[in-house]
Amino acid sequence: MNQTDQGLQPQRTSLAWYRTGFAVFINAIIVLRTATSSHQIYLYGVGLILLFASIVVAVFVLDRSATLNDFPITTRPPQFLMATITTTTLIAAIAGLLCTIAE
Repeated sequence: MNQTDQGLQPQRTSLAWYRTGFAVFINAIIVLRTATSSHQIYLYGVGLILLFASIVVAVFVLDRSATLNDFPITTRPPQFLMATITTTTLIAAIAGLLCTIAE
């Protein structure tokens, strides 16, 4: 994808980031609920980290969506955003595994 792509790929990527952020938020709620019922202190920590990370992802995705409204697209997604989304998704996956072990 070149930097002035006016096609649908940037919009599809932005929507995928929305879905990822929402899925991480739901996963954070599930982890916090499991932590409450199982009284596992590390799950509280992981749940709060996921909750904070989903908020960070949401802020960056909203900023990126505002950027996509300006055509032609002249900016690439920030590397920090992609690293944050990847790290958050990995933490969410690990938290899901911890929740199944805790119950």
